[in-house]
Parts: sequence; structure tokens; C-alpha cells
Amino acid sequence: MAIEHLVDKYKDELPGYKISGYIELCAPVFKCSLHCLMQSRGQLPVVVEFVLHYYSLGLSLDKISLIIGLDEELVDQAFWELVYQEFINDRTQRITQIGHDYLQERRMDKKEQILVPVCIDGLIGTVKRESSQLMKSRQVRENGLVSLRPVISPPNVDSVEFQQVKRVINEYKKIDAELYDGDLIDLVNVEGNKTFFKRLNVLFYTNDEKNTRIAVYEGLVRVEGYEDALNVLENNDNVILKGLPAHYPQSNLISGLDLSEEYCGPGIIYDNWISLIKSANSKITLSLPLIDICSPSDILIESLIAALKKEVHVTVLSSGREFCSKHQKEQYIKLFELTKKYKSLHLVQIPLWGNKVLTIDDNSGVISDFCRTTIHLQSSQEGYVEYGYLLNKENIEKCHSILNQNTKKSEVLQAKIVDKKWLALKMLTIKELINGVDERLKDINGKGWLGDSVIPNSIALLSVPLAYNEDSFKTFITATNISITESIETVEKGYFWNSFKAICPPGIFHVLEKVRMYRNFCNHIEIETKYKSKFYQFLDEDLAGCLPHFINNGFLYLQIKLLENLEVELRNYLK
Repeated sequence: MAIEHLVDKYKDELPGYKISGYIELCAPVFKCSLHCLMQSRGQLPVVVEFVLHYYSLGLSLDKISLIIGLDEELVDQAFWELVYQEFINDRTQRITQIGHDYLQERRMDKKEQILVPVCIDGLIGTVKRESSQLMKSRQVRENGLVSLRPVISPPNVDSVEFQQVKRVINEYKKIDAELYDGDLIDLVNVEGNKTFFKRLNVLFYTNDEKNTRIAVYEGLVRVEGYEDALNVLENNDNVILKGLPAHYPQSNLISGLDLSEEYCGPGIIYDNWISLIKSANSKITLSLPLIDICSPSDILIESLIAALKKEVHVTVLSSGREFCSKHQKEQYIKLFELTKKYKSLHLVQIPLWGNKVLTIDDNSGVISDFCRTTIHLQSSQEGYVEYGYLLNKENIEKCHSILNQNTKKSEVLQAKIVDKKWLALKMLTIKELINGVDERLKDINGKGWLGDSVIPNSIALLSVPLAYNEDSFKTFITATNISITESIETVEKGYFWNSFKAICPPGIFHVLEKVRMYRNFCNHIEIETKYKSKFYQFLDEDLAGCLPHFINNGFLYLQIKLLENLEVELRNYLK
């Protein structure tokens, strides 16, 4: 069941609390094998047999209680059970011949050791049978899920709960009674300790007294114990629930529509998306904000492929400024690849965060928004809950009108036709111009652009490829950054942002800042918060606010623009 359905089902689960957020997480699970010492089952219950064994060694009942970890009352009851069955003489309180014969037959000093495969929850320490449903860390990343850190230490014989191991062994007995025959008497060793992950659906609830509770579900079943574990993580600076982008939403279509007062919850919205896409005959338009919860899922992509095979025209609008995760970017790459196969699929970015919208054949659809909520935990401070409305034809026309206005700027961006010869000449020209500017700047402070050095990495700089895709752009921007901006830092520490900035013409410095920023963009999914406004400014100047992925030959367009702007600024200074 999708987590959206859980939200609808359990939104009123806690009296006095309202749902304030939800997320699908992955809990760490230690997969290991326990070396278990087993004693085959005799006619006596295992506790009674233990008491008989240790009593035969001359130990008192209170010492036996300490050894086997049971209350003295239970040990005393076991003793009188032995008396009742004539294993111990009531008058002398010595072991009878019947007792000695039993001990000889059972040979308590000869026990069998078996390996028991188990999974131990890294958050709450529960021990369960081995499971094939667990995910490796790679699968967690591929599914765009957040993995949590363990709360408990890696398991050892002292930390593993003995009674839970007994329960697991009893479960295994139902599968293979012969292999797991007998009773567990001791844990000898913990072998192996590989970390896997399991899915958890986490719901947050907040009341008017600013208290936040956490409910955790495995599938549809609520599991106790996780709330304390998640609070431990929160108290150690782990943000479990990430909030919305600061500027979301910049364009809220809902406020301008005539909608019914009755809204839909996340589960109903989820179902409507799937059913409406399946019903499409000619046209699908969908808008997804670039936030975590709106990454195109594999289910959505498969639904769109089915529509494309029916020759339905599909337009995917992405509203926002940057990808919020590696998984989201990878999901969009899947869609970009599909545009090569299906000419009726179009991807466009709207460079401001907006609503989640789906329209079908211009006559039916659904629109939703994410309402910010306050989370009162140590690290997580904000949550969100989706709500939405069904759209009629009139409201769909209004939505399309606004969405189309926001896409016009990026549609005019087209990379001019260039070849490798053009690029090689451009790089050589820029290199020569930089040497000229360096001489001019040396007249000002004696250090100039390069200090006592020459442009480093020149061979790589002069052989950069045309940026027909992200990988080739990364090669280009990395080489350019090393040669013309990092080289400035070799003059002295902090030179770029201080002395060099003071003497460098603003136009040249502005392009150099872009080179550094776009290099960071190529090496990180999300730009650090303190640099975001500058990054967005550069995108506005160069790509109408869009990411190059969403522009036709966008990386090539950006490469050409950077080089031409740099050449112009260098020439202007040397005039």
C-alpha cells in the first residue's frame, strides 16, 4: 500500500492530534548468524532440567537462580517439581537414583551447537527470522529512499535478546523440526554483521499543545518501539523529515480557481492520478514540483509509457529550480531517454515552484498543493500534507493558460551550430587573452592573474569536448575551472575572493564566478543553501532560469554562452 493511502486511513488515529507529515524511510537491519547452544528436549521442562543439572553440581538454589537468570521463586518451583517426580528425595534433599539415571541419559555436558540465521532491527533491536525482503544500500538509493542510522550497536552475544532468539528458533522449528530440535541454552557467538534495510512508513501527528508523536508502520501494521528510537536520532541532529523548499509555492494556481470546498486527501489524489492517466485518449499534461515527494515514480513512468504507446501526447512540466535528490534526477533522466523514442513526449521546466497538476484530454484532472505544518521535534521542524481538488474543463483552461505563460522564455533558447574546430580555436583565443589580462593586472599589484606561473593543465583545456551532454559538459567545466579559476588560488591563499577580486574587471570576475558555480553544480546534486540565490541568478541570466537538462542541447548552449561571454569581457578589458 502506498504511504498516501496510509495517511488517509490513519489521519485520525491519535485523538486530539492532526496528521502533520509523512515519509517512507529505511531502517537498518543487521543480518547475521547466531551460534546457539542447544540441548535436545527431555521429559523434563528445560528450566526444571537446568535446576537438576546445576543442583547435581552442588550449587545452592540461589546460585542456580543467578546462573540461569531466573527469579528464585521459579527456581524453587522447579526444585519442588523434581521432588514431586522423585528426582530428588524429599527428606534428604539429595538426588535419587532416578535423577542420576536421567542425568546420565541426558549427558548434559554434551550439547549441540547450531547456526541460526536472524535479522536484528538496528533501531529497536528486535530479533526476527532471516528475510529475503530486505534491501541493499544500492537498492535504497535506486528507490530514492532515506536510510536511517542504527540506534543500537552492532549485535553481540550480550546485547541480543535471549527470549527473542528462543521465539525465532520456535518459528524455525515449524519449518524444519529436525534441524532446530531441542531447547536453546546459550548464545555462543554472533557471526557476520551485514547491514541491510527494510521499508518503514512513518506518520507524524501534532496537537495544539505543540506535541508531536510518531507512528511507524510496516505495511499496514503499526509497530511499537520506533518512536523512541526515532527521537534518539532526532536528538542527535538527524533530520528525519525534510521540509519544503523555502520559496514553495511561488505560483499557486489553486487560489485563482473556482473549486469545490470538499478537498481530496493524499490517497484519493494518488488513485486519481493512476486512473486518469489510464483513461487518456489524446493528451496528458502533468506538472510536478521538484520536491522529494513528487519525484516521478516507476509506476508513474510505466503509466506514461503505456499512454505513449497509444500515441497519447504527453507533456511533463517540472516546476522548481533544481533537482532535490540524486534519485529524482535519475528518474527524470529516464524520462529524457524516453523522448528519444517517443516524439509525443515533451519535458519542460518552469523555473518556479508550483502546484502538482494532472489534466487529461483537456476535460478532467486533479490539482494539489502541499500544506506546510509545524513539527515539534529536536531536528525536524517542518512537515507537509498534500490536499487537492478535482478539476473541471473551465479550471483546466485556466491552469493551462498560466502554465503555458511560464514556459515561453525557455522555448526560444537554441544552441548555435558549432564544431570541434570552433571550440579549439575559442579555447586557444581565451588562453591568449588571459595571458594578456594577466600582464595588465600585474602592472597593478605585481601578482596579476597567474602570479609567477603559467596557465596550468593547458593540454586538457585546449582539448575539451563539445558539451552535447552532461558528462561532456562536466569534462569541459572541470578543465576550465582548473586552468582559469583554481590557478588564481595558487598565487596565495584566499587570493581569488580578496586581492584578485579587487583588481579584476567585474565582467570578467562575474564569468569566473559562473565557471566555479557550474563546476559545483556538476559535482553535487543540490547546491548548498548559502549559494542557492547566486546559482539561481546565474541560471536566470544564462538559461531563462532552467536547468540545462530541460533545454534542447542545453549543456552545449551553456558552454557556448560561457565561452563567448568570457571572450567578450577579456577583449573589452584589453581594448
